[in-house]
Amino acid sequence: MVALTYRHIFNLRDKLEEVNDEFSNKYYELNEITILQCISACLMKGTEKKNIIDSAKTFHDTWEKTIESTNLAIGFLRQNCVPISKFLPYEIIIAPLAYFFYRYGGKPLDPTRIKKLKKYFWLSMLSERYTSSQSSKAEGDIKNMEALFSDPNADLFNYYEKPITKEDIKALDMSFSSGLAVTVLCFLASKKPHEFQNHLPVQIDQTFGEANQTQLHHIFPVNYLKNKFEKDEKYFKSYIKPYINSIANISLISKGANRTIWDKEPSQYFGESENNNPDFKTDFESHFITNLDDFGIRTNDFPRFIDRRAERMANEINAFANTLKQT
Repeated sequence: MVALTYRHIFNLRDKLEEVNDEFSNKYYELNEITILQCISACLMKGTEKKNIIDSAKTFHDTWEKTIESTNLAIGFLRQNCVPISKFLPYEIIIAPLAYFFYRYGGKPLDPTRIKKLKKYFWLSMLSERYTSSQSSKAEGDIKNMEALFSDPNADLFNYYEKPITKEDIKALDMSFSSGLAVTVLCFLASKKPHEFQNHLPVQIDQTFGEANQTQLHHIFPVNYLKNKFEKDEKYFKSYIKPYINSIANISLISKGANRTIWDKEPSQYFGESENNNPDFKTDFESHFITNLDDFGIRTNDFPRFIDRRAERMANEINAFANTLKQT
């Protein structure tokens, strides 16, 4: 593509670097292939290699418009779905959105289309449909975006058919290589969590947007669990170890808050925050924790906590998905 698109005043490598510098300011640094897929989606209605190569024919004349369309797609995701690209399960999902904005332009979105685009993102991610055959899935979604452009009331994006269960959540290890785990993390972020200690909103982009930043807080700290339970090998192996890194044991808090908590037992640091923060109940509820006693936090009951929080997370996700399915 560098060779195909080269002109005396146009070097694709330089252009992509400029674009990613701009996107990085919004905490959305993308793979260069993703940007080319967005361009080919706009120009060729596809994201496969042949589509990208064919897009070179009209690349220069449409460069500004395709990049602006990609920018609008990123802006929509940041405002409505996922604040930083690190929490984006599959980058290719931007390409159909870029196509929609290429067709729609910079006009203000109507409420119906906003709901439909949110439905596209969340149900695509929760259904894990982009785990395979990404280009063909993107091509199908580009056709759906054309239908949405023509008719805001079109019945589209009905992907999430099998509800997630409590057991699914419990068994889901937090890993950035797992699309579903990142989707659940993204869902946690979308609920705008607050710090346990002081009611301040967690600044997701600032805390997690830095390169190689992995400030994910284990509610029951890893070292605490190992030190307390590892001596009872049978119990640890059956009830503790399989769930230490479960997404149900993860919350989003700032780097500073994480350092103050570190390896404390949950009953201690939750108790301190409860005593010092008048808004504590609202704050821990923003992390899908409804009751310290029922969730086993006051007694440091890890198996009970994982079970209760996984159930709450699954219920919240399914209720949210069912609402989207009705749009």
